[in-house]
Amino acid sequence: MPDRRFFRGGSAGRPAFDPGPPPEEPTSIGETACYWLLYVVGLSGAFLHWQTGNRLLAFICLAAAVSAVHFIVQVSRTAD
Repeated sequence: MPDRRFFRGGSAGRPAFDPGPPPEEPTSIGETACYWLLYVVGLSGAFLHWQTGNRLLAFICLAAAVSAVHFIVQVSRTAD
């Protein structure tokens, strides 16, 4: 499925981001809960690994938490 996002002219000549139409199917409560669980576990894992000196696993857990936040934002936008 092609990406429907594109840029178009906004106010004062600046481009405005248009996410396009929302997906056809709403997301489930379980999907949202999984993303929140990934965020909580990823963030706490990042802090734990950072404190114990394992920087590589801390960055991996932080990346998981950041991706969870990205998906939480996407799910909340489609729920509106």
